[in-house]
Amino acid sequence: MNFTQLLKEFALYKNIPELKTESGNHLSLTFNNVEFNIGYIDTTADIIIVSYLGAYPETEKEDFFRHLLSANFTSQVSALGTLALCDGDEVTLNFKRNLQSCDHLIFDSWLKALAKESQEWKNSLATFSPEYLDDKLSSANPVNSFLKV
Repeated sequence: MNFTQLLKEFALYKNIPELKTESGNHLSLTFNNVEFNIGYIDTTADIIIVSYLGAYPETEKEDFFRHLLSANFTSQVSALGTLALCDGDEVTLNFKRNLQSCDHLIFDSWLKALAKESQEWKNSLATFSPEYLDDKLSSANPVNSFLKV
């Protein structure tokens, strides 16, 4: 299956209009109220999905960055993707998987999981407090109970 075929099958499955790519390899898609930028790398057959979560907090930046690193390091979100910062002050959730192991059902499950995780992180950013993230990270992974980042 190629990327174009995957998008056609996904659109049919979701009963939505055909998804059209720009320059043949990327598009924007709103799924479960979360906007994703989706791209395809021909040379590696990788699908890249990026969710923009919002700006990081202006106050308590050190705490926020510590928690962001901890979330990535302890694999709290790595099963789905990696949290990162992009130009400016935007936090993103980045996901990369190979197309060879994907069909429209798997693609749908990826987007559902990413939408759920993205919404949780958007809420975290909107109501950021170090205590909230301490609780979220320590309950997500027991390693956090003794890890200091």
